[in-house]
Amino acid sequence: MTKKYFVPLVSLTLTSFAALSDTNNNDIDPSDLTKVYTQAALMVSGNSNIMPVGMISGGYDNGHQFALLAEAKFGKTGDNADNEFGLEYGSSRFQYFQVADTGSNFMPRAGLSADYINIRSPYIKSDLLALGGVAAINHQYTPGFMLFPLAGYVFGQFNINGIKDDVDGVNLSIAASIPVGESGAFMMIWPEYRKLSGSKVQTENVSTKLIVNAPLTDNRKWWINTRLELDHSELKVSGDKLSNQWNSDVYMGVRYFF
Repeated sequence: MTKKYFVPLVSLTLTSFAALSDTNNNDIDPSDLTKVYTQAALMVSGNSNIMPVGMISGGYDNGHQFALLAEAKFGKTGDNADNEFGLEYGSSRFQYFQVADTGSNFMPRAGLSADYINIRSPYIKSDLLALGGVAAINHQYTPGFMLFPLAGYVFGQFNINGIKDDVDGVNLSIAASIPVGESGAFMMIWPEYRKLSGSKVQTENVSTKLIVNAPLTDNRKWWINTRLELDHSELKVSGDKLSNQWNSDVYMGVRYFF
């Protein structure tokens, strides 16, 4: 069996946050990464992984909004793991996210996040913390779509076949959110780069996500979510290259906004 040393990319915002609105349900807008809403989702990947997602949101007296996010990935290990569903734990992420209006027309909202990421695979175990930020660039300053630059500092520990190392590095990305029609549907293009290094372990990952989401109901409470991921990852341990490979996956699922 070929050992898979694929290291999942640590994204600062893997799920699209949707609007916390006090007006009406039509204001639900998952295309804006700087807005939050209480929601639940279930995603299934083409590699037979299952990913439940939950988020609780709220607001402070100063007008800032926050969200608590939890997600996990379950699958199967072994020679035929990509073709069989399973409930073996693979990874999880817990995030606190806080966002505020900036008063700037160019960058109307900005947010900060703190993530804990836990990865458990047959060959790689890691515990990582990510501290990052995201900003919304007004579509008036682009060709008609919103831009979301994201940046974060990532640090923690890797355990690869018994070799432990403390690592740190950066995670950089930019997401372009493009409206499709008048229903609220949108497409998002999301290139991302991450590099982590320690005294023994070095990882580098470049990825691109293509996301297409659309409401299933007029009140925009039910959505269908689709995501195509393509990435290249490289892993070195004590100078030896253990992985240098391309990976792809497709996710599809449903999301409900409370």
